[in-house]
Amino acid sequence: MIYRSVSSMVWAYDFGVLTKHSTDPGRAEPTGSLTSEDTPNLAAAIEERDVAIASLERTLTEQQAHVETLRDALERAKFQTRILEQSCSTQLGEARERAAVAEQSVADLQTRIAALEASHENLTKQLAEARAALDSFGPDAAPIDEMLASLK
Repeated sequence: MIYRSVSSMVWAYDFGVLTKHSTDPGRAEPTGSLTSEDTPNLAAAIEERDVAIASLERTLTEQQAHVETLRDALERAKFQTRILEQSCSTQLGEARERAAVAEQSVADLQTRIAALEASHENLTKQLAEARAALDSFGPDAAPIDEMLASLK
């Protein structure tokens, strides 16, 4: 059964019998016989229906092509996303390794600085003790100062 709206009427074709039905539910239905004055209206309705169908088919084809284009774009975007995720995870792993090496290097340097500071404090303390010992000799310390100066 095919229905097509023409003005305020709906044409129905059912088993080879054309009947004219009103779209207004309050109106009584006509007998259903085809008259000669309905023939031009019928041809116009059929032509209008065919034009609408062709237009809808073109629109459907265009929409299907658009959907296919969008699907292709989506697949490319998914592929690029996977590649970027893999690349970023690789770069992140490498960055974490470099950070771990840098942290270890910083820890080693801090340990070395602490050892050097302790050594420096120890040497400063020994130097102060040596000067105190030299000062304890008093006037006899002059020959020792000359000996130390000659060693330099």
